[in-house]
Amino acid sequence: MNRILVLVVSDNQTEVRILSEIVRDSSDGEAVVVGAVGRGEAALGRALSLRPHVILVNIDPGIESDTEILSRLRGLFIDVGIVALTEAGDGGLEEGVRTAGADRTVTRTRVSSDLMAAVRQVARLALTRQRMADQSPLDQMS
Repeated sequence: MNRILVLVVSDNQTEVRILSEIVRDSSDGEAVVVGAVGRGEAALGRALSLRPHVILVNIDPGIESDTEILSRLRGLFIDVGIVALTEAGDGGLEEGVRTAGADRTVTRTRVSSDLMAAVRQVARLALTRQRMADQSPLDQMS
């Protein structure tokens, strides 16, 4: 994997800008934000068209569809890393987003210090999944 391609899923343009800056400034060119999109069906379509390595999903605890979009993204993309951005101290939400399909969670209070480590980690995990899927005996039977 040369560069890690990142898609940001958030309705908040300020958050998109900040996350893009963090990725740019702390990745030493290793990662780049290739797009941003709001919640819901638009996120699925954008992910299908861009095929990012990592998807950052802003989770709003008041919006149930945020965890649903995680499940749908995971169902479509086994070979994509998913990082959920959550509020600090909401252990139930963190557990819920991991169950829904997030590989890692990063709290908003720690995003500047923890985001790139999470992006790198889930990008490696996604690459491993992709390699495993490529070697699947089921694929060889077709």
